[in-house]
Amino acid sequence: MLNKLLGIVSGRTDLTLQGRFARFYRTNYWLDPESRSGPGSRRDSGSVAAAIEALGMAVHDHGVRRIADIPCGDFNWMPLFLEAWPEVQYQGFDIVAEMIADNRRRHPGLQFERLDITREVPPSVDLILCKDLLNHLCFADVRAALENMRRSGSRLLLASNNFGRDNVELPRLGRRGSRHLDITRPPFGLPPPIWRTHYLGLWRLADVPA
Repeated sequence: MLNKLLGIVSGRTDLTLQGRFARFYRTNYWLDPESRSGPGSRRDSGSVAAAIEALGMAVHDHGVRRIADIPCGDFNWMPLFLEAWPEVQYQGFDIVAEMIADNRRRHPGLQFERLDITREVPPSVDLILCKDLLNHLCFADVRAALENMRRSGSRLLLASNNFGRDNVELPRLGRRGSRHLDITRPPFGLPPPIWRTHYLGLWRLADVPA
């Protein structure tokens, strides 16, 4: 009870983070017939097309050969990218244990591991993909996630980002627990990305403020 009260006072949501994302998965919260990770993970979505194009650019222009996908979600669209770039080594990470178990069962030839990026450091890779996650986290968890990515020793971060938006804390009572977020603005202060679109930015993780 004391730890829960401390979490409420500090503004952190990590005490309920796993439960929140697990509920989305178990109930198919977005009622999407294709992906339990929501419409942004549909193969025909604009965000998926943008992510596949950006990943291809990273492979071609930045020599990326090892990718950590955090969070990997239900892995609905990633096979489209991996089929086009078979030389890329892929690891998928997610906080939802049930989703990891399902991904392992459906794709036995790939590596999936449970990981809470707000508490754990992922392995070192060429590029960490962080699509549609940080906007679901409170400020403290965004900072912790970025720090753990930096501490991994990985080279690049490709993250979805709402450039030009003012940052506000995550609404406690919001049904979906999400809002726009720009990690280049206070209180995060990442430098301008080395490449960007309106939806994605590419940073050197060594440039992420400690």
